[in-house]
Amino acid sequence: MTTATLVSFKSEEHLVGKSAVLSSSTNQRNTTDFLSGS
Repeated sequence: MTTATLVSFKSEEHLVGKSAVLSSSTNQRNTTDFLSGS
């Protein structure tokens, strides 16, 4: 199974998943995505 993850970092918070997707358009520099699989 492969899982896509999006993480966005702001000054005092870390956003993961749907919240990070919403933030990614205005915070591209501090947003990263990756795949993990087993």
